[in-house]
Amino acid sequence: MVQTISLGLLAFCALSQIASAAPAPVPNYTTVITKTVTFLGTHHQKPHTKTETVNSVVKTTSKTSPTESAKTKSTKTKTSSTTTASPSPTTGTCASIGSGSYTDSDGVSYTVACGTDFYGGDLTHVEGASFESCFAACDNTSGCVAFSWVGQNGTHVGPGDCYLKSTLEQGDSNSAVDGAYKNQ
Repeated sequence: MVQTISLGLLAFCALSQIASAAPAPVPNYTTVITKTVTFLGTHHQKPHTKTETVNSVVKTTSKTSPTESAKTKSTKTKTSSTTTASPSPTTGTCASIGSGSYTDSDGVSYTVACGTDFYGGDLTHVEGASFESCFAACDNTSGCVAFSWVGQNGTHVGPGDCYLKSTLEQGDSNSAVDGAYKNQ
């Protein structure tokens, strides 16, 4: 029975020390929420059209005494950045129209042949803003039945030259030239 009393007294003393000691702090915690959305263009456009938004929430909790209620501090930060691509350089190019049947803004039907040069039969040549501008040039030039387009510095983007044709010769493959002819 003496042992039971001493164990009980020892347990009471241990509990008294725990009650009088400073309480253990509640651990701090942080919550971060991040959301990223990325849009990429097609192979006919610049491939880096991108929008990115990041949202972060940081929350800290601490408790300093048994009688003091928990304190909460919230901070919300929103950061936003946007990168916008300039207008696509493919607008008005043969690639943007595509090879095959095409009806221009004047209602004239053409067959488009990207990467094809129609040699011979030169009627005249005019400067154009793009491959697409050659359609109107051909429509407005008497006797024009076809054209070949050579873009700036041998590229497929304008400005460049429309070589208007009075006769349709066989087209030859040429990666620096695009062509089209009127459907009769």
